[in-house]
Amino acid sequence: MKYIDQLLEKLGGEKNEIYVGMIDMIRQYREKMDHLIQLQRGDYNKSGNYIKDDADDAVHIRLDMIGLNKEDVKVSVEKNMLIVKVEERKEAGDDKKRMNNSREYVKLYLETGFFKMDEIKAEMKNNVLRVVIPKLKEEERKEEEEKDFIQVKVD
Repeated sequence: MKYIDQLLEKLGGEKNEIYVGMIDMIRQYREKMDHLIQLQRGDYNKSGNYIKDDADDAVHIRLDMIGLNKEDVKVSVEKNMLIVKVEERKEAGDDKKRMNNSREYVKLYLETGFFKMDEIKAEMKNNVLRVVIPKLKEEERKEEEEKDFIQVKVD
C-alpha cells in the first residue's frame, strides 16, 4: 500500500489525462484491496454481511441469513478459508423438479496454527448464523496440523 500511496502522490501533480485515468484505476484497486484485507483480518464487513468478534478464547461470527433456513446453509473450511455457502432451491417447470444453485456467501481467512479447526461450531437461529471458531492456546499451537477440508455441521 505504501508503494501505491507514493505513486499516487507522484502522479497526482501531473495534468496529463493519461495519468488521471491511471490514478482513478489505482484508487479503485486500492479500495478493493483495503476491503479484502479488512475481510481477512475480520473487522466489521462494510457490506453488512457479517460481524466478527475476536475474543480471547474464540472468534465469534454473526451472519444475517434472512429468508434462509439451516438446510440452505453450508459451512466448511477449505485450505484455511472458512466458507459459508448458500444453496438456493428453485422449482423448475410443471414437473416440480428442484434445482440447487450454490453460491459463496462469506469467505474468511483463518491463519494456520491459531484455531481448533475440528471444533468449529455453527448454529442457525432466527435467521442468524453464528459461527464459533475456538482458538488454540499458545502451548497447543505447534500440535495443530493443517487440513485441506473440514465440513462443519450447522445446528
